[in-house]
Amino acid sequence: MPALHDIPFKRDKKIFSLFASLIFVSHPLQTQAVTYIWQRSEVLSALFFMSSYYFWITARCKRKNKFYIFALGLFILGLMDKGTILSLPFIILLTDISFFRNAEQRKDLLKAIRPLFLFFILILVLMFLPYEKIQYAMKFYHLAFMKFFGMHLSWLYMLTQFRVIPQYIKLCFFPVGQNLDYYFPLAHTGWNISTVSSFLFVCFILYGACRLLIKKPLAAFGIFWFLICLLPTSFASREPLWEHRTYLSIAGFALLLVTLIFSFISDGKIRDRTIIAIIAIFSLLTIARNSLWRDPIALMEDTVKKSPLNARAHLGLGTLYSIKGDKRKAIEHLEKSIRLNPQYAKPYNNLGLIYQERGDYQKAIPLFSEAIAKGKNFNLPYINLAYIYISLRNFQEAERLLTQALKIRKTDEVYRGIATLHFAEGKLNSAKNFFKKSLTLNPTNKKAYFNLGDLYFMEGNFLLAIEMYQRALDIDPSFRDVYVNMGVVYYNQGDLENAKISFEKALVLRPNDRIYRNLANVYHALKDYEKARECYEKSRVLYSPYIRLH
Repeated sequence: MPALHDIPFKRDKKIFSLFASLIFVSHPLQTQAVTYIWQRSEVLSALFFMSSYYFWITARCKRKNKFYIFALGLFILGLMDKGTILSLPFIILLTDISFFRNAEQRKDLLKAIRPLFLFFILILVLMFLPYEKIQYAMKFYHLAFMKFFGMHLSWLYMLTQFRVIPQYIKLCFFPVGQNLDYYFPLAHTGWNISTVSSFLFVCFILYGACRLLIKKPLAAFGIFWFLICLLPTSFASREPLWEHRTYLSIAGFALLLVTLIFSFISDGKIRDRTIIAIIAIFSLLTIARNSLWRDPIALMEDTVKKSPLNARAHLGLGTLYSIKGDKRKAIEHLEKSIRLNPQYAKPYNNLGLIYQERGDYQKAIPLFSEAIAKGKNFNLPYINLAYIYISLRNFQEAERLLTQALKIRKTDEVYRGIATLHFAEGKLNSAKNFFKKSLTLNPTNKKAYFNLGDLYFMEGNFLLAIEMYQRALDIDPSFRDVYVNMGVVYYNQGDLENAKISFEKALVLRPNDRIYRNLANVYHALKDYEKARECYEKSRVLYSPYIRLH
């Protein structure tokens, strides 16, 4: 690459590359993209991005056209994974400008594109102006863009990104106070100090990068890489700020940081020790951040602490507490989520599930109804409300709700709900078919296996019942109710030892009076009257508060 022939540290290119790579892999901001399974698509997209980019550079340097074909193929595969790879053509153009042209050529090019750059700045400034005719024109061009590209743009979202980019830069240099889910409200207007100052800050960075491009192309390349890789997520209307979006951008930051250190510290030992110290600090922060991801509740508590006004964070923490069995804390956070965002359907649904589990249908029904009213394409509250009506033997209303849920989306849970309805109505063959249909859509639906086991038990087919229960346990070994029902099946078969083992496993997970009562019956059948009496007593103790509460 012609432009790299003039850099003062070309003799240290291997150690330079090593340091830049280590900063990229050790940076704490990479934690979310790597550890959070849902966002590993970001890493896969980056793999296609970098592979395609590598083949393009190889083709450009060695002048072999076959590598261009490889680059194009990988780019197309990357598009199938995630749209963030759309920044690659701009990165290729940047590379060509930065490294395959000399200083004079870059200077002439900057002069040539200056009017285009100024036009872009003018468009951005127009976004800030509240003048009605200008805003009408902007809406017209927006509609034309949508029709041509099929992509919805949000001016408010784009304005917000001017405040987001400085946050990303701050987190790159000082990765403290990281958060799983930031509370970052959209800008309502461009005319406020934070948005205008952030806009000017971004413009200043762009101006500085253009100036550096002439004489310091490597540093400019790092800045432009960072900003260009953020482009695909800076226009579409989504959540404003997510740490995983910086995964590829941090490569540009790493390149810039190492370039600055190599440029300003001439002593090789001091320079190397400085970079090693930075990598060590980043590594320790990454380890600390990653350890937090091991405990979902600790991670969400950290999120709620840093984003107390984030309704989604309270929803996540409340749901986790509900799964853990801490219903008091679950209700507290789910109610807080509703107060913060009354239009958010999911906390109503999850709070309704808690009251449904308690048998408090008077509270559960209105909550599911609210979730239905607020969630247009959210079919879970229809299904959950249908289960209540099945319990109340109101099969007609349950069928209406499940039919509506099926219209919204055909999922394994809808078919499981229909199967449960038919089971309650005594239509066992139809119920069996719908349970199997549910499992066809989702072979990991543990509840469908559990329900199918109950159906086979009701038919007297104990072997198939045990098989279905075991499949449910293979998916979730902590599914307590499976052990309970499995114990009942073994007891009815006369297999008292296995019945005892099943009930004891259920007690370890979470005891209740019914399990102790069943285990007492097993001990009584085994003629271990002392243990049977002990289990009966524990059953009575657990059952007494239940009577007082209800």
